[in-house]
Amino acid sequence: MLAISEHPNQILESTPRTVSRPATPERREAERLARELSVNIIPLGFVEPIVGRTCDISEGGMFFLVPSSKAIAVGQRCELALFDEAAQKPIADIDSGGYFGTVIRTHPVTHGESQMLGAGVRFDQPIFLA
Repeated sequence: MLAISEHPNQILESTPRTVSRPATPERREAERLARELSVNIIPLGFVEPIVGRTCDISEGGMFFLVPSSKAIAVGQRCELALFDEAAQKPIADIDSGGYFGTVIRTHPVTHGESQMLGAGVRFDQPIFLA
């Protein structure tokens, strides 16, 4: 399990999951759940998905990590497919419509020796997770 440390740009292995963000006013309307899911991100106009992992998710959006070599920019529209590996089932896949959202923020994240890109997406429509 990945965990974000008290330092927002460092991810620690094998530690309890804590998410620390810079002190800004909370604007979320829905509670965030620390949930690690596989996510395929397809920026609109692209064909190949970018594979990433969620760090947290809510009805209104999610935060995920992808390799830093992948091009995801603030304002970019995306189709998102989520897969729960523990339950071995898709939550939403591209063939069934997936979810659509807009990237609202990005920042670099250090994961061990690797540089990752963290991205926050706001969903077009609320999603409901069991």
